[in-house]
Amino acid sequence: MWFQQTLWKLPPDWGGQYGLRGFVEKSAEFSYPFYRAFAKDVVLAHFSLFAPQVWLGETVIALSLVFGLFGSAGGLMAFAMGINLYFANAHVPGEWYWT
Repeated sequence: MWFQQTLWKLPPDWGGQYGLRGFVEKSAEFSYPFYRAFAKDVVLAHFSLFAPQVWLGETVIALSLVFGLFGSAGGLMAFAMGINLYFANAHVPGEWYWT
């Protein structure tokens, strides 16, 4: 799942309007109030800094879990990213039903 999620947000445009930026914009509109401010004022304001980190983070998680290298670290990173995804996507209309 982590690897598949890297494929729709590839550099250099990070998936365009239907990619990472579009989903961050939805988070800035629909998520919890404290997260809305973070998404809008921090992440979107500095998107060119955050986009590669998101993509690289998900790629590292996928590689660590698939190949069993640093599995505990990959699991902890996946947990942290999962918590972030919950706050970002829990109230976005049409988002995955399990978020």
